[in-house]
Parts: sequence; C-alpha cells; structure tokens
Amino acid sequence: MGDFKWLHLSDLHFRECEGFDMNLIIDRLKTVLRKETEDQGFRYIFLTGDLADRSDYSAVEPRIKELLLDSGIMEEGGRVFWACGNHDIPSRKKRIRKQVIEEIRDRKKTDKTFEYEFADEESREVLLGVFDEYYKKRKSLFHMEAEEYPHQVIHTDDLEIVMLNTCLTSCDDEDEHKLYLREAGLIKLFHEIEPGKPVFVMGHHSLNYLADADGGKLLSLFQEKNVSLYLCGHSHRLGVRPLSETMQEIVSGGFKEDGYAVISFFTGVYRESEGTYQLFPYTYRSGSMNWAIDYQAVSGMEEGKTYQAALIRKGGEEELSDLTIRCQKLFQEISNGKEANIDRLNQIGERRLRK
Repeated sequence: MGDFKWLHLSDLHFRECEGFDMNLIIDRLKTVLRKETEDQGFRYIFLTGDLADRSDYSAVEPRIKELLLDSGIMEEGGRVFWACGNHDIPSRKKRIRKQVIEEIRDRKKTDKTFEYEFADEESREVLLGVFDEYYKKRKSLFHMEAEEYPHQVIHTDDLEIVMLNTCLTSCDDEDEHKLYLREAGLIKLFHEIEPGKPVFVMGHHSLNYLADADGGKLLSLFQEKNVSLYLCGHSHRLGVRPLSETMQEIVSGGFKEDGYAVISFFTGVYRESEGTYQLFPYTYRSGSMNWAIDYQAVSGMEEGKTYQAALIRKGGEEELSDLTIRCQKLFQEISNGKEANIDRLNQIGERRLRK
C-alpha cells in the first residue's frame, strides 16, 4: 500500500463523427491530464459507464487508447476499471428484455420479484445476455475477464474495488427509483472484501436510481464493509453526496453537448499515512475553451477539504477511521474552549497504539 492518485471519468459517449467542439474538449483534456500527472501518474482510472453512445462502440477503442492507454498519464502497472452504462448495452433483444423488466417493476405482490426473476434461468439469460459486447471490449482494452456473476470484487495492493452492474434492470429513460440489484449473491460478494484497505465501489447509476428497498439495503452493506467511496455517473452532473460520516457518493459529469451536461471529471489523491483523501473537480469552461478545477460546480463541496477513509480491521476491531474521527472531534472541542476529557483521549490513544 501507499499514496496514490486516481482519475474518475463517466459518460464519455464517444462517437465516430465528433464535431469541432467535442474534439477540442478531448484535445484540451489530454493536455490537462498530462499536466496533472507530471509528478505522479494515476494508479487507478475509474470509468463509470457510457463509453459508447447508443451502443455504438466504433469510436471507443481509438479514443480510449488516445486519451488514457497511450498518453503516458498512468503509473507503470496502473489499472483501468470500467463499469457498464446503459448506453453500453446494445438494442438487440430490447423488446423481450424490456418486457421482463416491466414485469419486475409492475408486479406488486412481492418486493422479491427481481430476486425470483434473477434466479430463473430463462429470465436471467434475458437480463444478462445484452452485456456480451461490453465484456468483449472491456477484455480487449483493459484485460478484464468476464465472470458469470454480473458484479465482482477486485483485490489490489491498495484497494478493494467492488464493481456493480447497475444496468441489470435499466431499459428506458424512466429508471429513477426503478432499478434492482438486491439478491442473495450480493451478500456473498461483499464477504469477499479483504480487511485492511479502503473499499471503493463503482457503478453507473447513483444510489438514488435504485428502488427504495434496494437502495437502503445496499447502503447497509456499504456501511457494514466500511465503503469509503461510491463512484458513479449517468446524470451528467457533478455531485458529492455524503452517505455517512466516512462514505461519499461521487458523481462525475458527462461529455455530451446537450445544454444540460456539466462536462467534467474528478481526480483524487489518497494518503495512506493519514488514511485520508482529497477530491479535485475539473470542469470545461466553454468561454475560455479550457479545463480548470472548479469547486463551485459541486454543490456543498469545500475547497481543499480532506475526507477520512474507512478501513476494515481484522478480528472485528474498531476501524482506524472511527478512532481518528473521535480524536479530531475531541481536539476540536479543546480548540473551541471546551474542557478536555483526558480519560477519553487516553483511552482512544491506547487503542490506536495497539493497532
């Protein structure tokens, strides 16, 4: 483990025939990424879906090689992870798949409808059969093998990365609060997370897009495993939303000139010795035709803010981040003129040293 930098891009919507403006945006993006990595390259690049546009993959490979793989912005041995987006799904089998998904959404007799359909071999094949092109392209570009199960945990030296396929029941533009993931396999999946490292989860959709019961129960799994970040996209707008005291949902913007999208991305820096990280939001300014760090583009985000990461400890011991937060609160009380509880400070210090 050690300090590392990451890049979070989403909703690039690469197309073969881009106009002048988007080509300029991409060209300037290459410049700012090279400048960003002059001293330290990205160890991890997280792509949270929609590299293709309307399931057209023709421009994905050349653009990814130009922008990321052949641009020299990654550390040696750096890795790229790509979660599937709704535009990465081809339209074939769309009618049959949409019918299955509408039955899942419309049936009111049980809140376990998705789980039942997912367990049914025929319905499962309909739901999963549209991801072949995504898996093929992901393997070709990033050497990631497809697995039978649609979600996976990836172990790295620095991180535990959980990749969720939030597009299992995505089929139209009416997805908000209608997506389903909850089934028994997720519990087994989260048990694969190894202790002692930060946990990043990535998927295409914000948790707001999940059906209410699914969102709440998935969040409880996140909390149990001390997830630090949930990285996503889809909305084409920048966002940082606290899910708990040590967990943030990070929404990266989109690359579509549609009058709505905030053309943007995030970089991040993790500092192992402190167990903290910082986020840097970049937006493209059409007036100056250039990229710049822009905290004002993210509602409620403080410039230079340091976030505390959560760490799972072996043997059920209390996580390091919780101890750090308690110390920070106590020292804040002291700085505000409140009486210090020395016994509490000593107890926390002793537990910190035992780790």
